[in-house]
Amino acid sequence: MIGEARNKTTIGTAVETSLTGHLVYTTTHSHSVSNTIQRLLSVFNGDQETQRKIDILTSLRTIMVQNSLLTRRVNSICMPQGNILSLPPK
Repeated sequence: MIGEARNKTTIGTAVETSLTGHLVYTTTHSHSVSNTIQRLLSVFNGDQETQRKIDILTSLRTIMVQNSLLTRRVNSICMPQGNILSLPPK
């Protein structure tokens, strides 16, 4: 388990660990599956950019996004709403 993936070091560590065959769980703040992928890919640039993007897309298996929605009923309740992207194993 790795904490929030918000910078190059943390994301790089998560990718390297997953490429060695370990199951890695991490979190990030984003609003959608596509925003999560963009956030992970955007931290790398320069010489590492292409290889790291390939590594991320190779090692990625599942993205789960959860948001809380406030219902507009008499008893305003927060209801979870989410999206899941799950890729088949290679």
